[in-house]
This record gives sequence, C-alpha cells and structure tokens, in this order.
Amino acid sequence: MAWHFWRNQLPCAELALLAVRAANIVLDAEKAGAVPPKTLRLDALGSRDNRPSISELNAVWDLQRLARAVETLLIAERMTLPDDMMGKHADGSPEDPERMEEWRRGLHKALYRTLIAGAALAGIYQEPWHVVEEGEGLRNRQEMHAHILTGKLRAFLPQFTVLQTITTLAQDTAVYGPLDQWLLNDILSDKESRAAMEHRFECGYGRATTCAGRDGCNLVFGEGSHADGHLVLWELIKMLWVARKLHGQMQGEDDGKDGEDTDDADLGKEMLLAPPRGRAVVVPFQYFSAVTIAGRELAATSPTGRTLNGVAELLEDFWYETGQPTRYEEGLQVAPLHVKFFEHFLRRRLGLRLHLDFFDQDEDMLHHPAGILTLSRTLCLFALDDVQGRSGRGDFCDLEAAAVLSGSEIVERADLPFHTSTFF
Repeated sequence: MAWHFWRNQLPCAELALLAVRAANIVLDAEKAGAVPPKTLRLDALGSRDNRPSISELNAVWDLQRLARAVETLLIAERMTLPDDMMGKHADGSPEDPERMEEWRRGLHKALYRTLIAGAALAGIYQEPWHVVEEGEGLRNRQEMHAHILTGKLRAFLPQFTVLQTITTLAQDTAVYGPLDQWLLNDILSDKESRAAMEHRFECGYGRATTCAGRDGCNLVFGEGSHADGHLVLWELIKMLWVARKLHGQMQGEDDGKDGEDTDDADLGKEMLLAPPRGRAVVVPFQYFSAVTIAGRELAATSPTGRTLNGVAELLEDFWYETGQPTRYEEGLQVAPLHVKFFEHFLRRRLGLRLHLDFFDQDEDMLHHPAGILTLSRTLCLFALDDVQGRSGRGDFCDLEAAAVLSGSEIVERADLPFHTSTFF
C-alpha cells in the first residue's frame, strides 16, 4: 500500500528503487571483497516481482531527498537558462513554480538512470583491480605504477575492453550490451514521453527544431520512429550531463561561467533537503564503486573503507601512461575511458558519435572551452520546450545560445572518417 502511494507521489520512484537495489548489490560485493556482478539483471530489480521492504522504502526516500539536494545545488550554480527565465526568479528557478515539478521529473529521471548505469558497470570497471597477474593484483596506485615501470601492464591491458581507448563495436557490445538493451527498453517504455516527442515533430516546435530533417539528420534509429530516436538521444545525453555534474559536485568543482559568482544565498536550504539520516548509498559514474553521499556539499565517503577515487584515478593513469591512442590525428581528444558506454550506445543504437571537439582541451580554455565544459554550463537540456519562443539551434558552436538543447548539437555521424594517434 505504501509503495503504491509513493509511486504516485515521488518523481520516478520505480527508477529510484532500481538505483537503490543496484547500489546494494555493488555494496554487498565490495564488503565481501568480490567483484560486483558484471551483468546486473536490472529487469528483475523492479517492484513488479519484488515489492520493496521497509528498509528499501527508506532508502528510496533518502535517494529522492538526495536528488532534491543535487537539484538545489545545480540551480544555485546559476547556469544558462532560456532567455525568458534568466533572472526571472530570485532563487534562480529554471521554470515557473507551476511547472517546476515537470522540470524536476526530467532531472531526477536522468540522475537515477545514471546511478543505475554506474552500478551496472561497476563490475567491469573493478574487475582489473581484482584480477591476479603473476601473483600480484592491480589493487592500488603503487602496484599499478610498478606494472607500468616493468612493462607488465602492456601485456595485461588488452584483456579488458574498458581499459582500451579504441575498440570495435563487437568488443563494446560484449561488455556494454546488457546495460545498453535495458536503457533502450526503459526509455521506449515511457509512452508519455514518446507521444510528446512525436507531437513535437508533427507540429514542428521545441526540440524537433534541432533536427535537420529525415534526409539531412545524422541520426539513424531502427527501433522505432525518427522521433523515438531523438527521444533516446536526448535521454542519453541528459545522463552524460548528470554524470559530469554529479562527479563535479562531489569533487567540489565549479562549472559556472567564468567571472560569475555561482554561490547562492539560498544554498543553505539544501541542508533541509538532504537525506534525513544524512546519507544515501549510490554508485556514481566515474567512481564505479559504492559511496555514501551526505552533507551540504555532497561529500562522499566509501562505506567499505576503500580508496574513494581508486577506479577513477586508475582509469586516468591508464589513459595517460600506457601509450594508447588518446588523440585523433587532428589533435583532438578521444573520449575518456569512463564514458565509453555513452560512445557505444550512440554508435550501436543511433549511428552517431560525440563530436570530435567534444572533449578537446584547448590551451585557451577561456575562449575555446571543450564542448563537455560548455554543455555543463547550461541547464537547457532540461528546459521545457512547449513555451512560446523557445527553440533549438542544432549547432555545436552555439551550445550556450540555444533556449533548448536536445543532444543533437554535440553528435555527428559515426561513419565519418577519423584517425587516431598516440599522445601522452
């Protein structure tokens, strides 16, 4: 009875429950010193076959409150909003009060899906640190550097697709396929969102205006209508955005506009929105390990006593210190290892890839920031697009100028030629 009520009252309660259960599976494995399952049966974690226990209901409530805390902190950054909302509300609200709940659902849905994905990928990202090579495990930074210095790592690396910068679609599908399929099914199961996107295309407004037309659009989708394909793309890119922002909040990073004060006088109200017991166990992207998030600044700790940034730091070391291709011949950066799932999904399901400039770190970052940084400075991915005067541009160079973003702006055809070069 309680769950039936919560499903109707909490935004995206079913996804929140999946995130809770997936995180607990990862946490239990870590407590036992084991690798989390490399394939989580996410379809079996829903409430249809297994009603939540009291402790799970409490955990869902905590996670929902955490989502509100993340929401408050994001709004406090004073990022780019549609022109009609810039400066309209003293608290920086991205939409009018009567429409904030609709806006909130979009953000919370992306957050929960990102946490579910983090848990689903935890096993494959943790596996290298549990595998024993010549009697030694790659379990910490010092041991990994020892392998680099002795050259053992070069023989060890090819075993794991997640540690290779350049991979084939077949390699990636073998690793990311189960999560890929679950996410596609979950997005397409949302009949209301599909109908809304179809209506946009039928009437030619909002996010439909970012499409270059069926003949000129880069997107190729074989699982539904063209509008369905754009919905899938939009939902995926919102997850990529959330993954970066949540990691940044946990690290204390600031993606706010240069020269702009991103503090907010109302930031203290986040304390009231934090989980009532002060914690929520989740598995964020880039950490790929269970963490407890609590406190005003989303401070994270490891519930198992492990090094919090272990996987994230080691992924970075693999990237820079193994001699793998990390740059295209044009000098632009290949996607980091922790976002390989997004690249795979785009390529397999939509025939797309992230724009080659997306991760480029220009030396003159103030005037030519990377696409990922520019995207992270705007909330327009979540802007409601049925408001008069709001439309998209579909241009990679105008990410901060568009009233609404759909994800189309940062992708291109996956079959365009490119070459990679070793750069470290």
